[in-house]
Amino acid sequence: MEKKFYKSQKVMLDDLTYLDKSFFLDYYILETRKANDKNEYEKNYGIEIVKHYTDYFKNKVVQQREINCITKDEDEIYKFADKMVENIVTPISLDDVVSDYFTKKAINAALS
Repeated sequence: MEKKFYKSQKVMLDDLTYLDKSFFLDYYILETRKANDKNEYEKNYGIEIVKHYTDYFKNKVVQQREINCITKDEDEIYKFADKMVENIVTPISLDDVVSDYFTKKAINAALS
């Protein structure tokens, strides 16, 4: 698997949980080569989100979630990553966002 840094985002909050009243989100594109029925390798793309911050007690906190093999379309994974950055998707909600986004996309394609 290859992991490529995509974008980083600083999120400001007025919340005592975060020492600096902010946290950072780093987004990565994951590329995996997977064998198909013909014993050929296909590229599959996934996403990883890492949230990191310093809490009120000065502890370094890191939360991470990755999902591999979401799509075979490289352009699509970058469009999806842009939507996630735009909407400040965190690791805890990644599963739901992937499911919603790609289910709606499949439904729209079937209706076309």
